[in-house]
Amino acid sequence: IEKEPDWIINAAAYTAVEKAEEEPELAYKVNSEAPRSIARALSKKNGKLIQISTDFVFSGEQNYPYQPDQKINPVCTYGLSKGLGEKYILEILKENSYVIRTSWLYGPVGNNFLLTMLKLHEAKGKNNEFLKVVYDQISCPTSTSSLAILCWNIIFKNEVKVPNIMHWSNLGVCSWYDFAYEIGTQGLEKGIIKNVAEVIPIRSKDYPSLAKRPNYSLLDCRKTRELFKIPSRHWKKEISLVLDDIKSKENQSFYA
Repeated sequence: IEKEPDWIINAAAYTAVEKAEEEPELAYKVNSEAPRSIARALSKKNGKLIQISTDFVFSGEQNYPYQPDQKINPVCTYGLSKGLGEKYILEILKENSYVIRTSWLYGPVGNNFLLTMLKLHEAKGKNNEFLKVVYDQISCPTSTSSLAILCWNIIFKNEVKVPNIMHWSNLGVCSWYDFAYEIGTQGLEKGIIKNVAEVIPIRSKDYPSLAKRPNYSLLDCRKTRELFKIPSRHWKKEISLVLDDIKSKENQSFYA
C-alpha cells in the first residue's frame, strides 16, 4: 500500500445472497480473499482495519440476540465467505483488526432492500398487485449513516479500548414483512412514491430460494452502545430520516 494508511474501512462485499450459491468462487474472492490481502498489506505498515461483516455469520437457530463473542455458524455461502473474511483479518492483524457485524444494511443510494421496495411498491401498487414478503426471518434494519457514525467513533476515540468484534444495528426488532410494509407506508406519506402495494406475509419455505437464511439473526448491540455512547434510534425513525434524505436529492427517481 503506497499511501501507508493508518486506517482502512472495508465496506466492499459480495452481498447477493442468492447468486453467491451460484458463484461461490467470486463470493469468496470478494468476502474472504480481498480482506485477507488488505490485512496482509496493512500488517507491514502497522495499519488498522475496520471490516464490515454481517449477521449472516450466525445460523439463526437460537431465539435471542447474538453476542459478539458467540461462535459463528453460517448456513449459506454468503455467510461462510464473510465469516472466513473475519477469521483472516483477526488472525493477521490481531489487535489492529475491528470487525463490525451489522444487519439488513440499507441507505439512500446503491442496491439495497429499501430502494428495491420503493420501486416494487410503486410498480405493484399502480397495477393493484400484491407484494409478497417473508415474515419469519427476524432481525433489525441498519442505516448506512448510523453505521458510518460508529466507524468514525472507533477511529477517533483513542481513549476507548475497542474490542475486536462488535455488533451494530438500529433499535428494535422486525421481520422483512414489517420492513417492507413500513417502507411503503412512509414512502407514500412523504410523496416519494405515488402508489403503495398491499404487502402479503409469506413463510420462508414458500419463497423459492437457493440460499438458506437465518430465521433469527438479531444482534445484541448493548456493549457497543454503552462503550461509545452513541445515540441510537428505532429502525422506523431511521427509515424516516433516510427517506427524507432521498426526498431532498434533486432529479432522482427511485420508482421510475
